[in-house]
Amino acid sequence: MTSSFRKKILIIGGGAPPGSAIVGHLSGTGSLVAFNGGCQEQGLELAKATGATFIPGDWQPEDGVDRIVSDAVDALEGLDGLVWAGNSTHAARISETTDSAWDAVIEHNLVAPFRFAKAAMPLLSIGGGIVFVASGAAARTEMELGACSVAGRALLWLSNMLAVEGGPRGIAANAICVGEIDADARPFIDEPQLRDLGPAFVPPAGRLASPEDVARAVEFFLLRNNGTCTGTSLTVDGGLRSALRANKVHGA
Repeated sequence: MTSSFRKKILIIGGGAPPGSAIVGHLSGTGSLVAFNGGCQEQGLELAKATGATFIPGDWQPEDGVDRIVSDAVDALEGLDGLVWAGNSTHAARISETTDSAWDAVIEHNLVAPFRFAKAAMPLLSIGGGIVFVASGAAARTEMELGACSVAGRALLWLSNMLAVEGGPRGIAANAICVGEIDADARPFIDEPQLRDLGPAFVPPAGRLASPEDVARAVEFFLLRNNGTCTGTSLTVDGGLRSALRANKVHGA
C-alpha cells in the first residue's frame, strides 16, 4: 500500500470551494493530487498555486468520466483515492420542482458520482478510499432543497454499497455531509450580520464550517483512516443540524 503521506488522489469538483480547499489541503500533506472541475483558467491557477495536476474536460459526454479518470491515473501513475466534491444546488420544494430540474439534480448529484466511482473502483490500490462530499441536506431533509435532499440521501446509500463491495480489497467508502459554508469561519457571536440569518441558525460551535474544515474531514477518511471507518457519514456543519433551536446553546 502507498505511504499514507504520498497517496495519489483524484478530486472531482476541485475548481470551487470546498473542492479547491480539498485540493490545496491534500497537496499540502504531500499527497499527489489531480483534480477536475471549474473553468480552464481557474483550474490552471489552482494547479499553479498548489502543485496539483489539473485534468480539464467535461464529464458529461459518454466517454468523459472514463477519460478524466484515465488521464488522472496516467498523471499520478496510479490511484489511491477518489473524492467527489461536485454537487450542485437547486432551491425548490419537491412540489415546486420541475421535471427538468429534478433530472438535472439527480444527474449531477447522484449519477455523476456513481459513474466516477464505478470507473475508479477497479483502479484503486488495495487500501484505497472513496469520499463523497454531499450536502447537509443528505443528513437532515430540507424542505426548500427537495431534490437535493433526495439525491444526497441516495448518495449516502451509494457510499454504503461501495463500502460493502470494496471491503474485500480494503477499499473504504464514506460520505461527508456539508452544511452551510463560511469561507472565513467567522464566529456568529461576534458577527451581528450573521445572527440576522435567523435565531435557529446559530450553530452550537458558534460558527459555520469552513472549506478547510471539510478538507480536514476528507484528509481523515483518506489519509488517517485504518479502513475500519467505512460505509459511514460525517456531518460538518458546526453542529447546526444537531438541534432545531441550536442557538439556545449560546443563550440567544
